[in-house]
Amino acid sequence: MRRRHWFCSSLFAMSMAVVGCSGESDKWTAERPKSIPASGTVQFDKRPVEGATVVFQPDGGGHTRAATGVTDSSGNFKLQTYDAGDGAVPGKFKVTITKVTSTSTATSQESKSNDTAAPKTEWVIPKKYGNVMTSGLTADVKEGDENKFTFDLQK
Repeated sequence: MRRRHWFCSSLFAMSMAVVGCSGESDKWTAERPKSIPASGTVQFDKRPVEGATVVFQPDGGGHTRAATGVTDSSGNFKLQTYDAGDGAVPGKFKVTITKVTSTSTATSQESKSNDTAAPKTEWVIPKKYGNVMTSGLTADVKEGDENKFTFDLQK
């Protein structure tokens, strides 16, 4: 009988802990700024870019949440702020887009004798687009708009 009482008490305590934790999560979710769907396309020299990271960084206006996305094989991306594909908080943004590849510069013989050789980094998209100060890219996410953005990048 004692064992059953201990088990029931423990089960009740664990269930209350789970309920308590979920309540905190709901409070945080309810108080965060609302995000709205936002997506777009990235092209470089008129060709879609796959695997580029797109970041919408707040440009003032009171909101402080960045939104990010990664392009697919067609150059399309969907932004997310809190959850996958939820979009961006309405407001003005400065945009950065990066795609970098890394390759080893050492020959196979060199790599056997020197495992600390730094990989060679190649910017697939010009480096200027990866810096908020030099990209020149902006976006304005507005409630009630379609919020589809096209970025045609040039050399």
